[in-house]
Amino acid sequence: MDGKDIKKKLLGAGFYPSMIAEKLNISHQAMSARLATSDVKLSFLYELCKITGLDLSYFIDMPAPADVNSLLKIIKNKDEIIVKQAEEIGRLKEKLAKSK
Repeated sequence: MDGKDIKKKLLGAGFYPSMIAEKLNISHQAMSARLATSDVKLSFLYELCKITGLDLSYFIDMPAPADVNSLLKIIKNKDEIIVKQAEEIGRLKEKLAKSK
C-alpha cells in the first residue's frame, strides 16, 4: 500500500500526520518519510491502528468475505421475521382487548 493512500485515509478519519507523529514520538520529517514510501510496512500500519483506534481493514481495501455477506442476509431475514411476529402479537393483543 502506498503512503499517499494511507495519508488520505488518515485525513479522511480526521487524523493529521503531525498528530500521529507526536503520538509516535517521531519528528514530522520522519512521519513524512514514512508516508512518502511506495510500500508502507505492516508494522507501521499496526502502529497507526493502535494510535487511531481504526481497524486495519480501514487502511487496506478488502471486499467483505462471502460468509460475512451471507450472515448479514440471514440477520436481515431474521429481523423481518421478528417484525412480522411483533405485528401479529400487536394484532392479537388488540383483538383480546376488544373481546374483554
